[in-house]
Amino acid sequence: MTYTIRRYRSYQEYLDDGELQAESKNYRLLDTGELIEVVREDDINIQIANRLIAAILQVMGALLHEWGLQTGQ
Repeated sequence: MTYTIRRYRSYQEYLDDGELQAESKNYRLLDTGELIEVVREDDINIQIANRLIAAILQVMGALLHEWGLQTGQ
């Protein structure tokens, strides 16, 4: 994660910044108005975490179904 010099007063100001759209970097706007550049590994980690959560929920649903604990049964 890399902090940038830019600071925004509002989310709309961030969206309206044409310079960011021209760059092919991945940015996140913090609640403080600071802008950070997120490295690609963070996006990959988020994708992996989402897949893991989906798999866990699927297994939990199958176990609940097997044990007859689903609602309506």
